[in-house]
Amino acid sequence: VGLWIDAGSRYENEKNNGTAHFLEHMAFKGTKKRSQLDLELEIENMGAHLNAYTSREQTVYYAKAFSKDLPRGDSINV
Repeated sequence: VGLWIDAGSRYENEKNNGTAHFLEHMAFKGTKKRSQLDLELEIENMGAHLNAYTSREQTVYYAKAFSKDLPRGDSINV
């Protein structure tokens, strides 16, 4: 399961260099409803792997899980 966003580092300049990568990491810091630890434990306890990366063209967030666990992973309330 993944989310591909057509926004990467291509248009960064000296003043905002690293912003896309910084925002990618902020997505894993938790939310108002869920702490970073809560999110990590829920993903880990179902045997999934959560990751992200930023390229010049895109920022990508994805989870790897067995297909039998996808409905559960798809419904994680962040």
